[in-house]
Amino acid sequence: MDGTTPPKQDATGKSQVSGCLARLVWMAAGNLALLFLLLAIASRPAEQGFLSWMDAAYWAVVALLAGVRYVDITRLGGLTVNNDRATIRTWVRYAVLLAVLGSVLWAGVHLVSSLSLL
Repeated sequence: MDGTTPPKQDATGKSQVSGCLARLVWMAAGNLALLFLLLAIASRPAEQGFLSWMDAAYWAVVALLAGVRYVDITRLGGLTVNNDRATIRTWVRYAVLLAVLGSVLWAGVHLVSSLSLL
């Protein structure tokens, strides 16, 4: 460096914080929100009907998780659990798994709730 040009800033500071927050959302907070929503859906009396605002919130969180993971990979340099660089293929696998498991768990909770097994 010759002292006349400022050093180039790499992906630090703001983007590191954003990346950390994104990872906290899709790895932990979002999944906890899904768990609490599933428990709330399961505890609803069947007389209140099949669908409620909790079902809409559940699917909104599923969509949010997929969206946050996409932004993490495409804009924030997201990594896999093995610390490898994540790709769109990684996101597709995540989104498909999230949709399939989310659907199975949601349907299972509704089935258990409708049979009054809880």
